[in-house]
Amino acid sequence: LRLTVDGLQLQVQRETGGQVRVTGLPRLGDTDVVGEQRHLPLPSRLRLRNTRLYWHDLYAKAKPVTVDDLLLDLHRDGSHLRLRAELHSNLGNAEFAADVEGYLMTTEWSGSSYLRVDNIQLANLLQAYIPSHYRVEEGLLDLELWQQWQDAIPVDLRGSLALQHASLANTAEQPRRVKLDRLESDYHFARDAQEWLLQLDRVRVTPADRASWPPGRVAVRGYSRDNSRWVEAAADNLVVGDLVDLLLIRAPSARLHEALVQLAPQGMLSNLRLQWPLDGQADWAFSTDFKQLAVAPWQHVPGVGNLAGALTATPTQASLHLDAEAVPVSYRQLFRDSLQLDQLQGTLHWTRGPEYWEVRTQRLAADTPDFHSNTRFSIRQADGQPVHLDLISDLFDGDVARVSKYLPTAIMGKKLVHWLDRSLSRGRVEHATALISGPLATFPYHKTRNGTFEVVALTRDTP
Repeated sequence: LRLTVDGLQLQVQRETGGQVRVTGLPRLGDTDVVGEQRHLPLPSRLRLRNTRLYWHDLYAKAKPVTVDDLLLDLHRDGSHLRLRAELHSNLGNAEFAADVEGYLMTTEWSGSSYLRVDNIQLANLLQAYIPSHYRVEEGLLDLELWQQWQDAIPVDLRGSLALQHASLANTAEQPRRVKLDRLESDYHFARDAQEWLLQLDRVRVTPADRASWPPGRVAVRGYSRDNSRWVEAAADNLVVGDLVDLLLIRAPSARLHEALVQLAPQGMLSNLRLQWPLDGQADWAFSTDFKQLAVAPWQHVPGVGNLAGALTATPTQASLHLDAEAVPVSYRQLFRDSLQLDQLQGTLHWTRGPEYWEVRTQRLAADTPDFHSNTRFSIRQADGQPVHLDLISDLFDGDVARVSKYLPTAIMGKKLVHWLDRSLSRGRVEHATALISGPLATFPYHKTRNGTFEVVALTRDTP
């Protein structure tokens, strides 16, 4: 028996527990018993034409979406159902197929499904799934999706997607937006009672009017451990400037928004790893390699460019390894002019204890066009105490006339700066050592006498 129904209205609903069920299908044929409920199975063959579908996702708390002009063919053999559907509309084209054991009106069904969409317009369809302060302005989606279902819940998803000409904006009077020419990726999502895993492979991102990202992979995993929920994330390549643009659409706070705008971070992150607790615990962990990292000068942050190295961090300690060349430095709070470092190498360690914090390095090597230097320092502050600096810096093979360019003139007295400018006029510095020990706020200690500032130099051909 084959039945054709025209103009039917169906509702597909995802429950708050994640199960999917269908209501509105005709209940014809002999009665069947499933559990304690009685259901009327469909005829063996059913055709639905000009069907209207209401999709309501209670799990995501999204607004209902209506899709018109669906074509469906169903073939039932007992509790076994095969389904095919097509959509051809101004929203785009879609094909769907499923092989299911059980009854879709319940949540007691399992099986597999396949979905393919071509040039689906996302402006209206996706808007229901994002917060109200965001707006999808445009975008076309091509997608293939294979799914495995268990008890009306998708437990394994895989496929590929391509998003073209997409634009995401906020709802401000003068909206900030992010535009993509193209984003494409293969993907795989799996879940069980204890954890879930999302993997994106062969990810390619092409922002509008910018260079494409290097291809790479992204993975996100959620799991439970010791009665706590955790998320882990990993990524091969992330472009800092594009991530900042996305975050600026709606920054979590006005303070962060201002910092990102003023600092204007740029660069590339690679081999990123993040472990984050969802239950408010403090023992997170983060690590990444970086290159071409740059920030503009702002407040107490110096402007730097072309940094390369690696960072690892936890709530109580961090290590920053630097191995960079051709690094520009701009820090008017210390230096009169911008500086150029031919090479910068070393590792900085940050530690935070219950009553103090400290930044230290055993060796920070900096080569400039004018000299070579090695520096060892520790900056420390205990609760209720001023910031204390201990520093020893050795300088080799330097041009005396250029030394004053590297002096922290912003925190030195005008008379001392004037005297040094006149005295350091010519010659070579074969070796010089600078020693600083004391509160940073009262440097260079000639008035307070509460610290040490000494410079010893071996020179030649000087006045």
